[in-house]
Amino acid sequence: MLAALMMSALTIAQPPQGYYRQPTMHEHTIVFVADGKLKKVQVEGGAAMTLCESGSAVGGAWGEDGNIIAALDLRLGLALIPSAGGAPKPFTTLTQGDATHRWPQILPGGKAVLFISHNNSGNYDEASIEVVTVPDGR
Repeated sequence: MLAALMMSALTIAQPPQGYYRQPTMHEHTIVFVADGKLKKVQVEGGAAMTLCESGSAVGGAWGEDGNIIAALDLRLGLALIPSAGGAPKPFTTLTQGDATHRWPQILPGGKAVLFISHNNSGNYDEASIEVVTVPDGR
């Protein structure tokens, strides 16, 4: 009986399935991916708020302007997501030969974003590090 109660408690206490790689923080808020969605939660606790849908996210960064630049899907360019939530807007576009844009990092001052561009999703020895300006993603 005790074992059954413990197993029941473990089942209830499990967190939602998610992809928690590279959470990012801005002031008192943490952004992360879980259950196929980009979410944010206050450091003090409380319920997480869904910002937008996210496929297999591979990195994100929170800008000084409050917007988030994220790689929401392996097969798309980077996206700009308002910190209040809403539809992501394309920030970069895959060019011929690109298979993925990943791991964005907003540079100090918020005027440029570094990211990895690669022609496949395997070995990154041949990947490129690119920089684009904010807000136009060029």
